[in-house]
Amino acid sequence: GAWASADEYAEKALDADPENGEAYRIKLLASQQKKTVRQLAEGDTPLEYDANYRKALRYATPEVAEHLKSANETRGKRERERRRKQDYAAAEKLLRNAKTEADVDHAEQILRQLQDMEDAKKLLAACPQTREGIRKKKAQTQQRHDAYRKDLQQTDARLRELERKKADETAAPNKARKTFRRLFGWFLTAAVVLFAVAVAMIIGYDNNTLNIPYDSIFIPMIGAGVCLIISLVTLPFGSRYAKKLTAIEQKYTPEIKAAEDRKKDLERALEIGRASCRER
Repeated sequence: GAWASADEYAEKALDADPENGEAYRIKLLASQQKKTVRQLAEGDTPLEYDANYRKALRYATPEVAEHLKSANETRGKRERERRRKQDYAAAEKLLRNAKTEADVDHAEQILRQLQDMEDAKKLLAACPQTREGIRKKKAQTQQRHDAYRKDLQQTDARLRELERKKADETAAPNKARKTFRRLFGWFLTAAVVLFAVAVAMIIGYDNNTLNIPYDSIFIPMIGAGVCLIISLVTLPFGSRYAKKLTAIEQKYTPEIKAAEDRKKDLERALEIGRASCRER
């Protein structure tokens, strides 16, 4: 309220006299919310950014102009010191969290402009050591990356070898199991067909529709029995090979699973390593 009223009063004075230095001084005091020219030295932002300051300085008396310049210079020094502290804090944080040599270079560039500060000199002296630490860490990361890649190649080769051995060992018993399954199906089908033929011959003989010797009926019946016996004999062989396949699966499955898990872990470690290298 009071500052706005003072600014309004100054505006009316400027309407009457556009070169009224006192009016510009009042407008400057109102915009900065200060009561006296000496109080204008309080603050961090230089007065030169305020248009009222430039006009007040232009039309002020030599004495007032000197006070205004002094206040502006005091503020300027305070702002420069604040910025220097900010720059130092930024460089210190950048150096503390540096992940790349570029981070160290940037911090070093800032600190070179602050060498009159004792703390800045100490940080600047620590830059080469920090840079060397980053280089060593990068080399160690690359070594781990190479080791992971080599281990991954070996694990992948081991996985392929296990799968090949498993395929080789299961090929013969799997083929035999399928063969015995087919034999079982063929002979069982033949037994059913021959039995049906025998039944048809018996019915035909009893109805006098077939003029055949009675003894000939036994031929398909005997054949059906033989086929049934053979089909039943093939069952144990098929079961034996099925058990053998199960044993082979149980033999290789844990090793293959372990190799697959190891491969996934190494691929994940490699991806993390690549991301870390990209950051550096």
